[in-house]
Amino acid sequence: MIDLTTTRVFKEFVTGDLSLNEFERWIKTDANLMKQLDKVDYQSLVNFDMGIRDSNIEFELRNLVSYIWARNIAPNQEVEVTRTILTGMIDGTVGIIEGCRELSRLFWQGNGFIPIIFVGYDSELDAAIDENSDVVSWYREAVLIEANKLILLLNNRNI
Repeated sequence: MIDLTTTRVFKEFVTGDLSLNEFERWIKTDANLMKQLDKVDYQSLVNFDMGIRDSNIEFELRNLVSYIWARNIAPNQEVEVTRTILTGMIDGTVGIIEGCRELSRLFWQGNGFIPIIFVGYDSELDAAIDENSDVVSWYREAVLIEANKLILLLNNRNI
């Protein structure tokens, strides 16, 4: 179980309030982190190559931290809402635009277990007029892949 300090650091890093340098320094100095995460999550985090400083690496690390956070904590109500949105997106009862907008909103409300990539999709889909827009068709497959990954994660970890 993640303590309040780790929760705060994860949230601040995922939302961009904590820099990559600060996060990396925290990982290297926090003596309790290994005790709080399972072996796979801990190894994924400490073995992540942060040596290359570019926006893609930072984006990938933020997604990894989001997934680790999802595996270890999440308020049940938000998780259920997230599952409903994801399931609807997958079965077509919730549109891609609406689903990404809601997942982005939930993310910005502090639900860091939702990968930040949905915030990016929400931003990209902002120009879409409706579900039949070209921009939606360009992103549909990628959004559904991420939706399936997150719902599997939430279901497998019994969050």
